[in-house]
Amino acid sequence: MIRLAPILATALLLIVLVGALGVWVGIPYLERRWTFFPARSAAADRFDLLLFNYRGFGKSDGATLGEATLALDGAAALRYLTKERVIDPKSIALLGVSLGSAVAADLAMSSPCRAVALIGAFASAKKQAAELQAWLSKP
Repeated sequence: MIRLAPILATALLLIVLVGALGVWVGIPYLERRWTFFPARSAAADRFDLLLFNYRGFGKSDGATLGEATLALDGAAALRYLTKERVIDPKSIALLGVSLGSAVAADLAMSSPCRAVALIGAFASAKKQAAELQAWLSKP
């Protein structure tokens, strides 16, 4: 007579081991599969970025004489993209960081663009100057 208890115990142990192996192999596979999926569209392949420094900033020559100089540099960068590279202005996203946020905001108001993002923008140049150079605003 065959005893069922050892056979059932072995079968149950085998099921648990196969299940554990499936979890051990399957979860990392599914994690990679669900987390890292590259886009296969042509739009993702044609993403370009233009970074530039204003006159006197970074490795750029010259000197920034004021807001007008910054505005000219921003307009020159946008003109390069639209005229030289022949990129539709409505496909350009402008990004301004800190001081560049004012330039990006001005460009967005005067030129068509797809989007504008401002990081570390200041509310007012007068307030920013007073905060950075408090001795200038004292009577």
